[in-house]
Amino acid sequence: MKKDTARVWQPCFGYDAEFFENVYRSQHGACAICHREIAREEAHRDHDHETGEFRALLCGPCNTGLGMFHDDIVTLAGAIAYLEDHGKQLPWNGTQKTVGKLPRPIVLRAIQVWEKRLPSVQDQVAANLRSGCSGDTPENS
Repeated sequence: MKKDTARVWQPCFGYDAEFFENVYRSQHGACAICHREIAREEAHRDHDHETGEFRALLCGPCNTGLGMFHDDIVTLAGAIAYLEDHGKQLPWNGTQKTVGKLPRPIVLRAIQVWEKRLPSVQDQVAANLRSGCSGDTPENS
C-alpha cells in the first residue's frame, strides 16, 4: 500500500488503513448509499452510534443525512412519504439498468424492503404522529 493511501486511512474503529482501502475498493470508490464517486480523502467512515461498529464508506451528504435522521428508518420512511405526498416519484419504469446513479438491483432491493416493512412502518409513523400531535402515546391510543 502506498504511503499517501496509509496517510488518508488513519486507523479507526479498530481497523487499519489496509482494511479501509479494501472497503473503498470493494465499493468501487463510491458511496454505499447514493453510489456517487468519492475520493478517498472525502470518504466518511459510517458507523452504528449504538454499537460503534463500522458499516461502510459514505459521501459527506449521505453520512450527514443519516446522522440528521438519527439512523431511524421510521423517520426516513416518513421523509419518503412526505416527498411522495409533495409530488416526488421514483423516476423508474422498471426496465432501466439504473435510477440516477443507483444500480437496478439496489433499487429493486429498496422497493422490496419498503414494501415488506410498509405496514409496520405506517403503523409506527401513525403512532408517532398521534403522540407528537395530540399528546397521546401509542399505549394510550
